[in-house]
Amino acid sequence: MCALILAILALLYIYSFYKQMEYKNFKFVSPIVEGKEIDYKVTWLTDIDESVRKAIPNMVEMSAERFTTSAKQKNFIMYQLFCLLREESYLGETKTCGDSGKSCGFLQFKEATYNRIRKEMIKKGLVEELGDRFSPFYSIETTAYALVQGYGKEWGPIARKVCD
Repeated sequence: MCALILAILALLYIYSFYKQMEYKNFKFVSPIVEGKEIDYKVTWLTDIDESVRKAIPNMVEMSAERFTTSAKQKNFIMYQLFCLLREESYLGETKTCGDSGKSCGFLQFKEATYNRIRKEMIKKGLVEELGDRFSPFYSIETTAYALVQGYGKEWGPIARKVCD
């Protein structure tokens, strides 16, 4: 009986190890039709094209990968980005501004905060332009950088530990 239990436990361990390795090798597959051009600079104030909405996971992964130094850090930043996107605008579905109209866009940036972080990125040679806080691409890129730099508490969901 003990041998049977040990064999079952060993099989479960091997299976869980296999699944863990499968997860670690997971890659995002672009949902975009091959050859279709996407305007990443589209803004939140306009209707977001479905192709842009489908590209959001790739924008998140690309931005997290760009500013992180390890797979573990990248995964955590991606988790936080998706959490913030859900909490702040339901992936752009909610088009209201928070903080009495001061925080707007996919990731609810205050204009001064967005400009401060983007200017820091420009100064470090990471980007060449301020961009637009209403653009999904620029707001995701800026937020990924901000999270890596430790500015996460500037977002309510992170300060309240909703996205930890």
